[in-house]
Amino acid sequence: MINFFTDAIEARATGKNVANFWYSDKVLELPQKDSYESWIYGMYTYREQTILGLSKVSENHYKVKVMLITGKDSQSDMLYAIQNFIIKETAEGLRMQDILGFQIQKEDYKMISDNYFDFYVPRDQTFSKAHINEINQYVNNIERYFDKKVPYKLRYVYAPGCEALFRLRGYDYVANMMSTKSSVCGLTDAKNRIMFSSSAELHKHELLRLLTVIFPKSPAILMDGFTNLVGGAAGKPIMYHLRKLAPHILKHPEVLDDLDSFYYYDDETNPHFVFNAIVTNYFVKKMGEDRLKEFMKREDLSKMNVSDFLKTYCGIDDTKSFLLEQFRYYGVNEHSLENINILN
Repeated sequence: MINFFTDAIEARATGKNVANFWYSDKVLELPQKDSYESWIYGMYTYREQTILGLSKVSENHYKVKVMLITGKDSQSDMLYAIQNFIIKETAEGLRMQDILGFQIQKEDYKMISDNYFDFYVPRDQTFSKAHINEINQYVNNIERYFDKKVPYKLRYVYAPGCEALFRLRGYDYVANMMSTKSSVCGLTDAKNRIMFSSSAELHKHELLRLLTVIFPKSPAILMDGFTNLVGGAAGKPIMYHLRKLAPHILKHPEVLDDLDSFYYYDDETNPHFVFNAIVTNYFVKKMGEDRLKEFMKREDLSKMNVSDFLKTYCGIDDTKSFLLEQFRYYGVNEHSLENINILN
């Protein structure tokens, strides 16, 4: 079983055809035929990971528990996750099975079919028609604003709270899973057409991740920036994160010398969510909403970084000075970013 698992993971991590390793799961029938956390396999390409153990969980299902170690910085490592994988024993031999579908059956989820989503909800949880209508209305607002339809139906998987949501996805532990600062978690996997949410309220941030479905090759800065500017993050509005981050930025301006290295502040506030929201707000102020909608359709800027975007399209040559000025104006003086209600 360990040999099979190792071969399956190595094939997936190196981009080989993995169809023969996977069981065709009828619960969700993922288009990618493997874990919705496809990016996690990248960890296996640069270091060996540690199998913690194997267990039998049903007559023909086995669980493989893996400790995933990744780099915290250039000199130290961190435990990123303890992740479970499911192996099914079939007549044709061992096969990998998506743990999400396995867990949904095990946890007795019900499916509610609707307009934009098939909702997967624990049978003992209330997910009212009024709440679904509120979700539908918000998605409709996104479609009307950008004059673009969501091209296909997605699955909306709900679990009550971050820990429950992560465990549904196969984690015993993942960095930020047990944060004391946030109880709202989500993930949108466009390739497998799944959206996850731990919130029983309108989860604007995750619904705005539908922009990755509507504009799969749009400028990442604007797509992420619009999502966080309008939808906030971790269940809090973007101004909460901006004002929380501002004192640290102004006291330690050197962190802006290399934005890529400043990707972590705490378990709740992601600096790049704030940077991209500030840049998007400035772009809309300077260029207008029609220009934003035009740029979202572009497919040649998906990998452009913040500094290059500011220089090329906003006339800003000094990214550090620009961001310091923005944090002073909005963070210290408590002005609000002008376009946070642009979708209302």
